[in-house]
Amino acid sequence: MKRTKKMTVSALSCAVSIVILLLGSLIQTVDLTVVAIASLVVVFVHIEIGAPYNWLVWICTSLLALLLLPSKSVGLEYAVFGGVYPILKDYLERIPRWLSRILKLVVFNALLIAMIALTEFVLGIEFFGAENIWIKAGLYLLMNFTFLIYDLLITRLVIIYNLKYRERVEKFLKR
Repeated sequence: MKRTKKMTVSALSCAVSIVILLLGSLIQTVDLTVVAIASLVVVFVHIEIGAPYNWLVWICTSLLALLLLPSKSVGLEYAVFGGVYPILKDYLERIPRWLSRILKLVVFNALLIAMIALTEFVLGIEFFGAENIWIKAGLYLLMNFTFLIYDLLITRLVIIYNLKYRERVEKFLKR
């Protein structure tokens, strides 16, 4: 694929991601859902075009989300976790499976702590709107469990994409 076409696909991917994130910015109850959906756009770019375009899509979408969206928390969630994790996931899955699982949880928890710190100290929003330490710990564990399901779903969606749709997309992109 020519460089111009790669840049065009990357720019369109950024635009699609921003529209998806805008929905989460306007409807606060689906913010994590739209971040997960927007991360699938990065997965697509990573599969079809690869580096450095996948990194550029993440950076460009993150900056645009933080600058343009009414709710900065959605942009922050995407910038810190949703956009970068699918790229890191591919690299983490190249090592032995048992080590990969451990490192994925370590990476997720590091990104989660960074997101909590940025949300509370930069945006001034309490991340876990609860005072009780046990409720916060329960929410933290729930987020780790949700991450494991998210990771599994990305893997399954990539398998489905590669088996059913990739050939069609490659034909379309080669035109």
